[in-house]
Order: sequence, then structure tokens, then C-alpha cells
Amino acid sequence: MKGILPFCLTTLAFHIALFHVSNALPRIQPPFPGPQASFDSPASAPSPIPSAKSPEPAPSPMSSAESPGPASPPPEGVFDITQYGAIADGKTENSKAFLATWEAACRNAGNSTFYIPEGTYIVGPISFSGPCYKNQSPEVKIEGTLVAPSSLNSFLNSEWIEYKNLNGLVLTGRTRVTNFDGQGAVEAWKQISCWSSRECKVLITSLKFSNVSYGTLTNISMPSLVKLSNISVKNVSGTYNTNSAVTLLCSSNVPCENIKIIDVNLNNTVSNGSTPRQGRLNLKGVINGFQVDNSRF
Repeated sequence: MKGILPFCLTTLAFHIALFHVSNALPRIQPPFPGPQASFDSPASAPSPIPSAKSPEPAPSPMSSAESPGPASPPPEGVFDITQYGAIADGKTENSKAFLATWEAACRNAGNSTFYIPEGTYIVGPISFSGPCYKNQSPEVKIEGTLVAPSSLNSFLNSEWIEYKNLNGLVLTGRTRVTNFDGQGAVEAWKQISCWSSRECKVLITSLKFSNVSYGTLTNISMPSLVKLSNISVKNVSGTYNTNSAVTLLCSSNVPCENIKIIDVNLNNTVSNGSTPRQGRLNLKGVINGFQVDNSRF
């Protein structure tokens, strides 16, 4: 889903090795006088002492570029997952690298950004947990695409990516880039039977927010064939500075079903003379069942 959706969810040392090398030449005993030498006669000049081979220079300390991880803290508090071993080849499982990056960003004494650069990263299931330093969550900036495991056997729980116990989470995606690809078409969608059976199998939730307060989602998108159904947004308040307070993008092939917005109050911070409801709701695609109750935006 694209757009901006502010929300408040309560359930939802550097060690330098000093090497000392002695540059003194090996001690060489002066030559003894020859058999015919006389102490009364001038001594012949000894032959020149051959120059000793200088010892090999000591290795320089490992530079930060050669060390296993980035320097801590990184410049401007940006924690890049690729600096912790993540590989954007669409094949390598990157959960350990993601968690190592998150843990470093979470405990950083200052503002920090959990940064995912361009590329395709296989990851998950994974949980990003707090609380973090001074109870302030790192900003999450996603410019690449996260891809879930294709097999349902990879999931021990019912969620793929979870954010929990965080305050002030800001999650920003990149416009026109699929940030989260759950690969539902590979296996999961084939097992959807909830419209024909009450005892249907509960499938995987792509994003889950547990006990997250004062959070913001911006430009987060998913593939066009994601099925959205039985979604309720309740008790949300905040501000927005875009033309649309709520944007719902549904697939034309897999319609959205039973979407409810209840007790949502969003204030526009940019005044353009329009009424509070004019142009504030942006709906695209096919929607079967949409309800707005006691809300203002």
C-alpha cells in the first residue's frame, strides 16, 4: 500500500597494535690479527663490514575496510545491511545479517537508520524487536526489495516480518519499488480456501506490528496480486501533508474485500482551501465492501 499512514498501535578500540622492530645491525666481532700481524706495526684496516639484511617491516594494523564489520558507530548513524554481510542476489538467505544490523542500530547511542540499499534480498521470517536506546526506534529506510521464502514450511509462526515493542518507528520505502514480496503466488495462494470453508488454514501475515507506538509508514508497496481482505483500521490519529490521507491500492485481479476504517482522525497540515473530506481518500482497483465510520480526514 502506497501513501502515508501515520498510526499509533499499542498492540501492534579501535586498537592499534604497535610493532617494535630493532634496526640495530647484528653484533659482529672485529677480526683477529693475521698470523704475521705485529702489535708494533700499524694495523691493517679491517675489511668493510657487510651490510646486514634489514628485517622485514612489521605488518600494519588491519584497516576498518578489512575488519569483519563496520566501524562503530558508522557515519551519521547509518547502519547498512550490506556492511554486515547481506547479499542482494535474490538467492542468499540474509536473516543473520539483517538481525546483526538491527541490533547495532538499536543500541546505537544516537539517531540511527537501518538502511536497506537497492537489490533483492531473501530474508525471513524475522522479528525486529525493541525497546532500543532511550526507547527510540531506528528509522527504517528500504530502497530494495525483501523477498520471503517461497515454502510455507519455512514459517514457524504466522508472520513474515514483525516489528514489536518499539516507539517512534518510521518505515520509509521507495516510490514505484516493490518493498515486500511475500511470494504468495508460489504456494500460499493455492491453499486459500477461507471463502469456501470455515476451518480454512490461516496463511502468513507479511507485516505485523505489535506494541508499536507513534509510528509512520511511507511509500510501502507490495506486488499487485496481493489479496487484502477483512482489514480494520481503528483508533488512529495524527497528521498528514499529502493530497490523500488514506490511499488504498487494490488489485484488479484479486479485489480487496471488507475494508473498514473506524475512528480515524487525521489532520491535514497543508491548507489548500478544500473541505476536510474532499480528495482525502484515494481508492484504486476493485473493492468489495468498504466502510468508513466516525472518521475525519
